[in-house]
Amino acid sequence: MLQERAGQTLYHGSVDQLGTGMILEPQTQGYTRTVKGERQGIERALEEHRPDGMIPRDEAVFMADDPEMIPTLGGDINYVYIVEPIGPVEKSEAHWISNMYFRMFDMSDEQAAEWSENYWEGVPGYGEPTWEYRARQAKVVREVPRTKYGGFKLTEARAPKPLTLWHISNARFRKFKSKMGAQ
Repeated sequence: MLQERAGQTLYHGSVDQLGTGMILEPQTQGYTRTVKGERQGIERALEEHRPDGMIPRDEAVFMADDPEMIPTLGGDINYVYIVEPIGPVEKSEAHWISNMYFRMFDMSDEQAAEWSENYWEGVPGYGEPTWEYRARQAKVVREVPRTKYGGFKLTEARAPKPLTLWHISNARFRKFKSKMGAQ
């Protein structure tokens, strides 16, 4: 279990506008609670292999260390906020969940167990890690403003992360899915 905290900025995406100072709690609907089909099997495998004492995914507020990664982690970016976690923060490598999605139809029970354990233990996956942070609650500090091109105005100086084929294909799938839903 990886835990980080000191001086680290974490972000939370939301479909709803939230007020400064608002305390975020786990969703009672959506994300991990109302998944169906194959996603339900993946969440079940993750829960079955969750070490004692770690925050269950359906009892967590999810955060990222880079606002650009929120959609990759399954979050919404209508509004993005800097948040201050309340209580312990757990950090996991989300690539292991991606592996499970890509192999869901031919994944063995042993692979599901290994990848679930790697997720919970924070074992780095392939390429640039995609860290997912969890806490039981978080406090909204402020909204992150957007640039006129739709990016985020950040005060921290940081180099942009390179896009991978997975990021590009995931973005294309989301665009296709939104077009299909609009018809």
